Amino acid sequence: MKLSKALSYAFFMISAFASDTWVSYSGPQYVAMSCKAAIENVTTYCPGSKKKKGYGCACKNKAELGSWISCAYQHTSEFDTDVESAIIQFCSKAKKVPTHSSLKKQYKNATSYIVDIDTKAQKPKTTNVPIKGALVNNLYTRYSDSYRSRWGNYRTSHYLGISFLAILAGIMVIAGIFNWLCVISPTVENKSKRGLTKKLVKYITLPATFGKKHIEAWKLGQLPDRFESILLCGIFLYSLFSCAIIGFSYHDGDPVFKKRSAGISRYYGDRTAILASYQFPLLFIFPGRNNIFQLFTRWKYSRFVTLHKWIARIVLLEMLVHAISFSVQSAGLGKTASRLASTYYRYGIVSIILLWLMGATSVFFIRRYSYQVFAFCHIVLAAVFLYAIHYHVNTLEFAPYYWTCIAIWVFDRFIRSLRVLQFGGVRNARVQLINDTTLRITVSSAFGLWRTYPGAHAFIRFLTPGTFWQTHPFTIISYLKEENTIRFYCKVKQGATKRIANFVKAEKGPSRNIWITVDGPYGNQNPYHHYDKAVFISSGNGFPGSYPSVKSLMDTSSKTEIKLYWTIPDYSYIDCFAEELSALKGLPFNPVVYVTHPNNCFPIIDISESVNESSTNSENESKGSAQVRELSTSNEIKKYFDYITFIEGRMDSQQIVERELSNANGTVAFGCCAHARINDTVRAELVKHLKGSDPNFSYFEETQVW
Repeated sequence: MKLSKALSYAFFMISAFASDTWVSYSGPQYVAMSCKAAIENVTTYCPGSKKKKGYGCACKNKAELGSWISCAYQHTSEFDTDVESAIIQFCSKAKKVPTHSSLKKQYKNATSYIVDIDTKAQKPKTTNVPIKGALVNNLYTRYSDSYRSRWGNYRTSHYLGISFLAILAGIMVIAGIFNWLCVISPTVENKSKRGLTKKLVKYITLPATFGKKHIEAWKLGQLPDRFESILLCGIFLYSLFSCAIIGFSYHDGDPVFKKRSAGISRYYGDRTAILASYQFPLLFIFPGRNNIFQLFTRWKYSRFVTLHKWIARIVLLEMLVHAISFSVQSAGLGKTASRLASTYYRYGIVSIILLWLMGATSVFFIRRYSYQVFAFCHIVLAAVFLYAIHYHVNTLEFAPYYWTCIAIWVFDRFIRSLRVLQFGGVRNARVQLINDTTLRITVSSAFGLWRTYPGAHAFIRFLTPGTFWQTHPFTIISYLKEENTIRFYCKVKQGATKRIANFVKAEKGPSRNIWITVDGPYGNQNPYHHYDKAVFISSGNGFPGSYPSVKSLMDTSSKTEIKLYWTIPDYSYIDCFAEELSALKGLPFNPVVYVTHPNNCFPIIDISESVNESSTNSENESKGSAQVRELSTSNEIKKYFDYITFIEGRMDSQQIVERELSNANGTVAFGCCAHARINDTVRAELVKHLKGSDPNFSYFEETQVW
């Protein structure tokens, strides 16, 4: 975690201290720049010079230097040391650097033979004498307005970028302090559910954005919860106002951008590029598994993924405006052909195309129905984008922001590798396919250094030909029979889990050994032990999301009253979690299991087999093999698990919430890891009960979808 902390801090530091490369000028510097440009627009002092925009001639040619310092004093005050310092700074790029005394001497010398140029007709093509006059002053004003608009836009854009990060950091600091105080102190947690904070929970932090759908997807994807929606709306409006409204204007007669379209498009192009440069590192740190902000704020990983997705969409729009703006500006300046011939411009075009390809392959439809395609495209396109954007910004001032992105990405992968090595590297896991619906994965860590906790998940990489290049997250359960051994339960869907299920079937047996790597643990442990009652609601394969917290409360002799509700389609799910259910026997609470379709056919449940096949201890297997017990009917299951209340029918989650709140004698925690519709129903029902007469309660959503 030390590396991840250093990486996160480095992100803010690099983004903030990238200001060292800003094109940001002081008042005296604007005067010096404008005077030089005005003088060189009127005449030429070094006709053979190849670098007309450089400072070599202006700093070495006595006549031009005299004109320059004369103009500078005229628009500040005579012998102004600040404007002298500005000229000296600009001349530091040339071989000959003047001093304050030499500038004063050159000014006194120039005033003795300086020439007034008041009209265009008086403009000399070349000259060797100092000049001043109305024409120079007029051009000075126009250049001053132009430079202040252009470089002022740069400065404002950087301030807006820093302000964006500061505001977001401030929100996370407030959230982190509040959430950690609630974890550390039960008193703070109880007081947070009163008065104003209770209304904030009721109307902002707990509800879905609209109606009650949050985990359950709409046609175009999942909506953030209301707090996330408000935060994202704020980010969008901030970006909109920053890019479209604040901080720049075009002055007629601009000598740099003679066409209005060229000037305005340049300002829009610079603004969007700079703001996006501050936002880009967020796109790499937020979806990272080793995100220090997740630890500090105690926000779920899925919340950071949501922020990643929506900020990415904002950045896509900013980059589109950037590309269009510079296309318009190139045409306005007549530089389209020359810029297309330049390396940085071509790599910029490639970067924009790659960004939009990433956006196109990240739509909800592809993520849901072909996650492997999404993951592969996202990783490959992101890598190529970083390569291309490096060449686009390498000669500009924005390189530190994108080196930050590369550093975040590389170090996140490095820390993942350390986590995998901490577990033991490549491990041989026992994978069982139960009833063709669930994979049970049992694996031991190598060194005994790896510890799990309730609410933790890990990413598994199955080292088989069709799945070795991808990882998938699953909830961790400690294996009861062996030390340093954990279990994962994975519902067989399309993609990787189906490939593994077929891989197990090919062995023509109930299980198979598969080499895997385990990257974890990740996630936050919720403080159920602070509450007088903890109500766990789960469904199907969501049971592992509730079970570790229940077991932890029992093992620590917590005084918290426990209620566990689990709904399953049929009795075959008992076969998946028979061992975990057996471990609940003798505890001072009765789990309630709802069986939606009790008459469905199910295989014979062999209690001993389900334990032995997962064990790697041959002695335990031989001992247990003589105690086979088969459960082949619902009555036998109910009799064996007589400490569990079985209810045949649908679970009414709304009724459960009402009953548990009405019977509460103190604070209540609801933990939900169930089907999306059940989660959303529980959430919506709890929002209704945020009234003064109801007991204080908290809602912990153990389900994470991204």
